[in-house]
Amino acid sequence: MDQLTACRILGLNEGASKEEIKASYARLSKDCHPEEHPEEFRQIHEAFSLLMKAERGRRKGNRPAGETRQAGNGPAGETRRTGETEKKASWRQNEEALAESFKEEADEEPAPHRYGFDEAIEHAEVNEQECMHQMVMQAAAEMEILLTNPYKERLKLFRRFFKKEEYQNVLRTPEFMRLFAQMLTKADLKKPVYEFFIDYYRLRGMMLQELCPEAAALYRILNRKCGMYTKTQSSTEFLIPCGVAFVLGIQSFTQSVVKTVGILSGCAVILIALILVYRKLYENHSGMAS
Repeated sequence: MDQLTACRILGLNEGASKEEIKASYARLSKDCHPEEHPEEFRQIHEAFSLLMKAERGRRKGNRPAGETRQAGNGPAGETRRTGETEKKASWRQNEEALAESFKEEADEEPAPHRYGFDEAIEHAEVNEQECMHQMVMQAAAEMEILLTNPYKERLKLFRRFFKKEEYQNVLRTPEFMRLFAQMLTKADLKKPVYEFFIDYYRLRGMMLQELCPEAAALYRILNRKCGMYTKTQSSTEFLIPCGVAFVLGIQSFTQSVVKTVGILSGCAVILIALILVYRKLYENHSGMAS
């Protein structure tokens, strides 16, 4: 990366001062989070480092040359420094200059912000909650459009809406059920549509004590619109009389069969007795007497 590209990334002109570079870096690094925009943050940090090094180079180039130690300028009789002493002094000056440059870089270049493990988890949970809230609001807006506009074949549209993959983790959340219950209070739909909602949320046969407050509110609205209690009671009231009538019919039929069998049995006994008497009379007397 060259200086022109670095200036373009930070939004500065060539030859910008150190204060302008720091201010631009602080503003951009705050907007571009390192976790959300890692590539942009890396470019901003690289551009800042390059411009700061260039600015230090310009400052050192404009600085007047320091006084150098020279050997042999003392009064007469003073001996020259040996080559070993001059090398040690040169090495000491280089070490001091290098340490000073490292110190300037540490003071002027801010280290990128680092998150702890707990902070990273908390930040991820906050982002997930915000994303979930946005998806809930999006699904609620689409549901309101379906409820307010007089579309044809609404049941097919609702089935298609509840099958969308992006809403599968949203439609059963308490927040969406609360908004959905509020929208249903003003809606006027056909009974099959309400029954589809009941079957989707599996509310038929449920007790209010077993549901969360949002699901209980949705249950009350759908029960008032469609009548889940009424349907169950009417079925029971219909089945009980049918069962009683069936039992009574079987009982009466059994009694009639018993009576018929008894009458037929009696008639058969009388007939057999008459036949036996006739045969006895015929054996002992004449046929006319018999």
